[in-house]
Amino acid sequence: MLFSKVSDCRNLREAHMTGRMVALVAAGWTMGCDGTAPKSEAELDIYDLAPTGTPNSADSDASSPPPIAWEGPEVEPVTDQAWGGLGIELMDRDCLIWWSLVGGEDSCSDCALAFSMEATSLGDTCGGLGASSLRLELLVIDGHVYGYGQDWGEAEYGGGLLTWNGEGFGSMYTYRYYGYVHY
Repeated sequence: MLFSKVSDCRNLREAHMTGRMVALVAAGWTMGCDGTAPKSEAELDIYDLAPTGTPNSADSDASSPPPIAWEGPEVEPVTDQAWGGLGIELMDRDCLIWWSLVGGEDSCSDCALAFSMEATSLGDTCGGLGASSLRLELLVIDGHVYGYGQDWGEAEYGGGLLTWNGEGFGSMYTYRYYGYVHY
């Protein structure tokens, strides 16, 4: 897993800067610590960052799909693959960055859902801060979506659709993460 072992916020930033972690945006936007990582030097697994560290036991396809609250450009549907959109708002700058997502559903023993995704820029209102393409893994752990080891918000899923919406705090900005994946 790309981000499965980190020891503290400093190591998370070093991993980002040395290329072990894919950057969300171009230079100048460094991921900060949102207070969820422990302050010890012990190694930690990303599943420890979830509120209880246990997967949600609900059947992800048993219920009706949640509503989509998408505020970005239109995303083209893709057949035979998982697809959707990712939006990140830099709340302190009052601007947004969007990506389309395409990929596949992965299996995992410690999460309710997992996806390996390729992200392609749909545009941004942040003066070009957004990267043109990304590779990322989305995990649903204990009712929250995690991307790059960060809690991206509360997950709702069922009927082949995952949605999320949440806020996070970094070293430079306050972020709002939202998006959806059809699977």
